Amino acid sequence: MPSTQSTLEPSNTFGDFLRQLRRRAGFTQGELAALVGFSVAQISRLEKNERLPDLAVVAQEFVPALALDDEPRLAQHLLELAALARGERLPAQMQIERRIIAVVQEQVVEHDSALPALPTPLVGRQRDLDMIAKRLMEAPGRLLTLIGPPGVGKTQLALAAAAHLSYLFERGARFISLAAIMDPHNVASAIAAGLGLTEADGKLPQVRLVEHLRRQKMLLVLDNFEQVTAAAPLVAQLLSECAQLRILVTSQEPLRLRSEQRQRVEPLGVAAAVELFFQRAQAIDPTFEISNEQAAIAADICLRLDCLPLAIELLAAQTESFTLLQLVNRLANQRLDLLEDGPRDLPAHQRTLRNAIHRSYALLDAPEQRLFCSLGVFAGGCTVEALVAVMHPLQDGQNIEWTEENVIAALRQLVRKSLVQMDASVQPARYHLLTTLHEYAAEQLALRPEDAHLRHAHARHFWQWVQAPQAPPASDQPKQGLDELALDYDNLRAALQWTLHYDSTLALKLAVALTDFWALRGHDFEARQWLRQVLAAHPAQTSDRAAALVAAASFARRQADYAEAEKDMVESLVIYEKEGDRPGLAEALRQDGWLQYDLHRKEPTIARFSQSLALQREIGNQQGIADLLLCLVHVMVRQPEHAAEVRAYLSESLQIFQALDDREGVIKVLQQQGEQKLMAGEYAAAQADFQAALRLWRELGARLNVAWSLAQVGEAAWLQNDLGTASQCYAEAHKLFSELGNKDGIAILRHHMAEVARKENDLGRAERLYVESLGMAHELQNQHMVARCLAGLGAWRRPNWIAQTRAIT
Repeated sequence: MPSTQSTLEPSNTFGDFLRQLRRRAGFTQGELAALVGFSVAQISRLEKNERLPDLAVVAQEFVPALALDDEPRLAQHLLELAALARGERLPAQMQIERRIIAVVQEQVVEHDSALPALPTPLVGRQRDLDMIAKRLMEAPGRLLTLIGPPGVGKTQLALAAAAHLSYLFERGARFISLAAIMDPHNVASAIAAGLGLTEADGKLPQVRLVEHLRRQKMLLVLDNFEQVTAAAPLVAQLLSECAQLRILVTSQEPLRLRSEQRQRVEPLGVAAAVELFFQRAQAIDPTFEISNEQAAIAADICLRLDCLPLAIELLAAQTESFTLLQLVNRLANQRLDLLEDGPRDLPAHQRTLRNAIHRSYALLDAPEQRLFCSLGVFAGGCTVEALVAVMHPLQDGQNIEWTEENVIAALRQLVRKSLVQMDASVQPARYHLLTTLHEYAAEQLALRPEDAHLRHAHARHFWQWVQAPQAPPASDQPKQGLDELALDYDNLRAALQWTLHYDSTLALKLAVALTDFWALRGHDFEARQWLRQVLAAHPAQTSDRAAALVAAASFARRQADYAEAEKDMVESLVIYEKEGDRPGLAEALRQDGWLQYDLHRKEPTIARFSQSLALQREIGNQQGIADLLLCLVHVMVRQPEHAAEVRAYLSESLQIFQALDDREGVIKVLQQQGEQKLMAGEYAAAQADFQAALRLWRELGARLNVAWSLAQVGEAAWLQNDLGTASQCYAEAHKLFSELGNKDGIAILRHHMAEVARKENDLGRAERLYVESLGMAHELQNQHMVARCLAGLGAWRRPNWIAQTRAIT
């Protein structure tokens, strides 16, 4: 009796095979348990290989229950695996109880499967294999199509699944590659040849196939069906006329048959991708070392390759010539070119990733190719609305108008063909390309005449889009607008990068439009870098340049780069005066007022705000009026002589903000009311206002405003001797200011933290924090904070603080 152990997959244990046979028979665990007199728990433990099978029970109970009386090959294999699980040898003749006891003496026929062996072990696909087995063997439909993008490993997975399931079929499994077949009419001949059938009596190939397969229990694997999908009716005919045939197909798009089940093959998880990378690298170089540092770099590499098995296998071969860090650097610019010269035993279309992608691209019709290339202009994906806005002006050579309806129809085709991914977890749904596919699409777009037009349309769309309100002012969704902008931030960056070189005026407009988003989300460092680049690209003295200068000055001021801020503000004011741009001048004066405030120049601060307010009243800009009223409140709130003005300004600004339904403005009024109460000694009431403002700023995701609100809540708590709350608020605010590079905030918070330490009698920590704050305040020319730090240091006698402060000042 020949042994089958040498041909088994490692996962093909007694439990695995029992589960496959149970599914083949159409039983649940409970139904099988009832037939053999076991409990459901016992069946479950057997299938998990947690319970040793009893050979006699398997022969007498399980074989007839699973309808294996007339399947001696399967019965024999089940018994062999049962013996193997127990570490025993199967008796030469094993009694199998049927309705009458007989001895299985029939010679077990060797498998006549003709499956190519997997050249390398399959990694990270056990769940996929289990799902394939379950759906192919249990579901009513006898067709399962594995769908996925090029390079995702559909062929390898299908081969592994076929090897895993072949013992369930009397005639095993057969693998037919259709990679070289381009004409759907030749598919029947290719399958017939793969099955070893010869022409007979002039019969058509499909007739010969049906005759041959009609009574065969077989698993037929059809690989690379995407280029011959018009042959899908042949598959339907085979399933209809061959009742015991099951078919496993790999394709980039579904066959769209009624009997079809579909299973999408996704890229590997990161851990499995790294395992595959190291496995292939060590196959080439057995001295290749695996360390935590190497694993982290390999994970970065795999993510850059979308965790596609083909790409990983191709790149792992490069470890022979490059270190992992060198591969990371080269991937940044040469991703597809690095994945060349693959193994010679792979099909030609899989020897390079570029070939695999090009093969899929070549199967698209002209409109689909145009849409696929157009997606290369987007970074991080897009919505249908954005795609239509960019493509609609295009004139297609085939007179296709890129309306929303046509774009959606073409997108659906690309999604079906696994070249585009759809993310329905956000609304509206977003469409994107895998990184490697995106690089190929961008390459192809660069060769097309519409490249520049599309990129300009992309930049203009996102400039117009970023200026429009992204969400209705609903109190339950205050972050929605910012979150939608964040989803397309990669697109905004790409638009900025392109306009820097090809449309500097649009680059200025786009950077200015992004100012509020940058400020609210705390992207101060990145904002300054972009603004410096767009200003360098557009030296002409225009209002657009002046607006960008004001934005640059604002971010420089936030990071206490006052010299840079003053230089930009002076130039912007000159341009606005020359251009006679009153709205622009009003905004510049407001921003310059804040700069004067940070430089502790009280009179110039009030003068700038007052000038700006007068201009806004002339223009009739209600939003601007309300903002300026709050600016003046902020400066005057701690000065008793201005108490009446403060009350009037607060009342007017609140009325305007409420009329405009401006949530941010209302929050700012709330904060200023808290400051007013703080000055009146109403500390608990002030803290309540500050906490309400803090909660609303958190909902909005405005990190800088959150930091300042935390400082206010902490100060109100400190004044009430609630040092725990004060310390907690100050620590979080200090962390935010540090992340944002806001030196003024850092200096103030270190003083506040010193105040807490002093009250806790931790004099050493208090002294250190006072001295640090004093040094920063002196550097920032913040005389107010210098005085407060000196006062704090003078609150107790320490022998060395005088020498330290003299050295600083």
